Amino acid sequence: MSQKLKKIRCNLTGKPLQIYEDYYNKKISQYGSEENLQKYYLQNKIINLIKSGQPIDYIAELFGFKIDNEKSEFYKELIEFHRGKSLSAVIKDSTTTFIETDNEVSNFIKNWINYNNGK
Repeated sequence: MSQKLKKIRCNLTGKPLQIYEDYYNKKISQYGSEENLQKYYLQNKIINLIKSGQPIDYIAELFGFKIDNEKSEFYKELIEFHRGKSLSAVIKDSTTTFIETDNEVSNFIKNWINYNNGK
């Protein structure tokens, strides 16, 4: 039985990507929801540039897309999403789990959660 193809589009370049349903579902897990995947999907090369701190105008020049000044808030949202949520945003997200880490970091996270939950 062959898998269905799903289509997602890079939200900066507009470049479409067709992927198999299994990989699409994996992407949904990475993005947290199908809505987030559709809203925030970017090509991996662009994500790497964002995470390395490159400005959006530099990325636009590299990938050949125009920056729409009316979308500046959306660009900020994309950048924030891909650079990672702040710790306080992560704590408010009840679906987030923490990977096992060293005791000092684990204790800090537990204390932060307890502090923010008023315990």
